Amino acid sequence: MNIKKTVILFLSAGMVFATAKAEPADTLDIRHHDLDAITVTTLAPRRVVKIDSLGFLNLNGRFLGEQVTLMGSGDPLAIIRTLPSVTTTAELQGGVSVRGSSSGDNLFTSDNARVINPLHMLGLFSAYNPAYYRSYVFAPGRIPMTTGPLAAGYFAAESGAGPDSVLNGSVAAGLIESHAAVRIPVAHGLSIGLGGRCSYLDAVFPDILKLGGSRLKYGFTDINGDVTWAPSDRDILRLSFFGNRDYLDINNDVNGSKDGELGWRNSAASLSWLRGKAITSVSRSEYRNKFKIDEGGRRIDLPSDMCEYKAATSFPLGRFTVGADFSHRHTSGQNGFGEASAIEYSISGEYGFSFRRFRLTLGMRMAGYHSGAYRLFRPQPRIEISAELGKEYTVYVSAGRRVMFDRLIEESGAGLPTDFRVLAGHGVSPSDVYGIEAGVRGMLGNTGVYVNLEAYARRMRHAVEWNGSILDLASASYNPLDNILEGRGYAAGIEVSAMRQIGKVRGRLGYNYSTSRVRIEKLADRYIPSSHDRPHDLSVSLNYNPLSPLTLSGSFTYASGTPYTRAKYGYMIDENLICEYFEHNSSRLPAYRRLDLAAAWKITREGRLSHTFTVSVYNALGCRNVLFRFPEYSVKDGIRQRESVMQAVIPSLTYTLQF
Repeated sequence: MNIKKTVILFLSAGMVFATAKAEPADTLDIRHHDLDAITVTTLAPRRVVKIDSLGFLNLNGRFLGEQVTLMGSGDPLAIIRTLPSVTTTAELQGGVSVRGSSSGDNLFTSDNARVINPLHMLGLFSAYNPAYYRSYVFAPGRIPMTTGPLAAGYFAAESGAGPDSVLNGSVAAGLIESHAAVRIPVAHGLSIGLGGRCSYLDAVFPDILKLGGSRLKYGFTDINGDVTWAPSDRDILRLSFFGNRDYLDINNDVNGSKDGELGWRNSAASLSWLRGKAITSVSRSEYRNKFKIDEGGRRIDLPSDMCEYKAATSFPLGRFTVGADFSHRHTSGQNGFGEASAIEYSISGEYGFSFRRFRLTLGMRMAGYHSGAYRLFRPQPRIEISAELGKEYTVYVSAGRRVMFDRLIEESGAGLPTDFRVLAGHGVSPSDVYGIEAGVRGMLGNTGVYVNLEAYARRMRHAVEWNGSILDLASASYNPLDNILEGRGYAAGIEVSAMRQIGKVRGRLGYNYSTSRVRIEKLADRYIPSSHDRPHDLSVSLNYNPLSPLTLSGSFTYASGTPYTRAKYGYMIDENLICEYFEHNSSRLPAYRRLDLAAAWKITREGRLSHTFTVSVYNALGCRNVLFRFPEYSVKDGIRQRESVMQAVIPSLTYTLQF
């Protein structure tokens, strides 16, 4: 009698059935069939943001297009800037300030290579092509010591986990910018990835960017490429390149004369070897500024650049994770001041131990720094204790020290190429931050709502403020280092966030109440607001799927205004403009408000082809937001306060093809 055997294989929501017959003489005859494909259908939640056990936020690049972002771009940093730990900035206020810190204290990477400037000019877009990168990781704190040199937040963009086996990619065309990427399998275990992005904002909206009586002609391009090879099941080699170019031409509306040429170039290249959880990489990063202005017959030319070569490795050894890195940096300074070279090297490690519901993590980073005769050695310890409260919640306390040896000097605060980097030792000390954070996070019952409550405090030993004005750049003898003032500072705050990413209604809510203060003897004998002080910061975003292919989304942002230093009056001495100011950061811009709306319709065909049409409206309520205020000088009127305002309602239509 024949015996019939049935083998059932569950694949997510599908099943595959295979049958075989055995002969009476204990001989098993298996009929073999090749399957062209297996289609798996799942109702998994469309999670844009996931939070792991360390508090790292993981962004899924597939779903960025469904979120409300600037002009329908699907920009990853637009999502990051809605989080309560990141300070909200206006459109032309470039930078990413994490928990009251300087924008230059963060570490941004692309496939393990440092990205020195993560934003395009004016801060409207990030330098990351959303079509090219598969995933992103962001951490405002609790960062392992093996990660690398930083003093605030960490952001990493990854183009993929391994080589692609099938041809795939996407193309997105919008009214403001377009981006595309394609991944091509070349051979077994070998693939090539290519990506590109460009903008044409001034061509579509020629009057949206204006400064006084001048119109700004602005645009940028991005390029990406990688070769990924898996010589074995455990090894992955990736050669990756990232680059962008920005330009900003300032033209006078009255006589058509060119007033200025501004721009920068940003590049990063890396060769990475991944073996299991071990990562070894060598990389090169460079950032070059171009700043040329003609003002009343006086030409201002202030180029600056920074170049970094780096080798790094990290690998697990049981409960330990060990790391080491070595880097060489060179900066040109600005206006001939601040040129320097330096090397930095470190050995780091993390040890994690779990006992029942408790976990203890100990970390140490031993870093050395040499710049000519200026030499430092800085130990950077870290300790974290966490405990599980039942099955739903985790509480934690973390404390540590972070040091960063290159500093960003923010002269404009408007994302212009006046900002430049200097190395510690040239009148500027390294960023040295002691921080502590404590919180509780977990799922709120059966609601699917993930909540997080966190308090933090940061003590900054060498807080830096730039005490000058853009008008100072007109002086032929201008030395930017004279306006770099050091002191001590602190930042503290409470963050509350809630997130639901299952069901038809999904969304995120984040609120941060914080303070950021500095005390610099040359400015005041007390603590005053730092340039990154925002007492209130609120962000709310909602997504609704009334139909399977339709996603409706909206987001609202409110933030306290930016502190700034107002000029009293100005006068000329030997063709040099001299300004007098009120107390540093004693004035504040009006509060920032903005409502964005979007609707996305996704059509999926048989196979891997899908079409998405996205309509978005930026600043739907037409809120009048003051981007920044600046002094204007004339012989007749002296100093006059002018302001740049963004009040436009910007519609955008984007078509995305994925294959």
